[in-house]
Amino acid sequence: MANIYNQGKNFFCNLVWLSPLMGGILPTAKYLIKARGKPMKLGHGFYNEIAFKFRNCDTTAIKEVIVDEEYKFLDEFLKNYDEPNIVDVGAHIGTFSLWVYHRNPRARILMVEANPASYEILLHNSGKTFSKEQHQVLNRAAWKNNDTLNFSTSGDSMGNKVSTNGDTLIDGMTFSEIVDIATQNNSCIDLIKIDIEGAEEAFFETDTSTLEKIKRLVIELHPKYCETSGIIKKLESRYKHVRNISGRIDAKPVLYCTDDY
Repeated sequence: MANIYNQGKNFFCNLVWLSPLMGGILPTAKYLIKARGKPMKLGHGFYNEIAFKFRNCDTTAIKEVIVDEEYKFLDEFLKNYDEPNIVDVGAHIGTFSLWVYHRNPRARILMVEANPASYEILLHNSGKTFSKEQHQVLNRAAWKNNDTLNFSTSGDSMGNKVSTNGDTLIDGMTFSEIVDIATQNNSCIDLIKIDIEGAEEAFFETDTSTLEKIKRLVIELHPKYCETSGIIKKLESRYKHVRNISGRIDAKPVLYCTDDY
């Protein structure tokens, strides 16, 4: 009985917040019923009149980034820059880029996503949002080298990660390589956002000179999967301000690193 009650409660909660994005209660209810037990079931939504695709396993990301606006602390920065140069490592299906575009449609963004299925949806969503000149999408895994890695695509798509038990092979890409690509036509990166499910320790095996090219850095840490103290120490040695963002629904810490606030 408790299980049935929880299923009904979850259905109603999802119906409430997802309906404005899917065009009303009826189409949303139809989707949720058809998607029950089917994590890969495709859905279609609109965010500020921009169409995007998602899977049932992506709904947590949509709620956190688009509905709950967990990156709202970046509002002032995004609205005050003319053409910010942004990098999104662990871009998933593009919820962060959709949110960024609504704040600043002139933003330029490089997106890196490891999961091939998420990457395909990211390609579609970013192509519907940004002009060809504004964005670039790479299907690579953030890592300490270019080795071919085992990558797990099971469970909630936001938890996909590099794992010895992974079911998919994907090539790694280093922090320095990503920064070099993003700064080909710019002297620096205005903002890099990193959410790579425990690979951050390996990803940050880089020298401080690479971090010097980045004005602002946002990173979600995953203490369950890697040692984070060394990462924090490296960021504190580079940036004047390393702030732990409070008030988030998700318990995992997010750090916002800058020199200018």
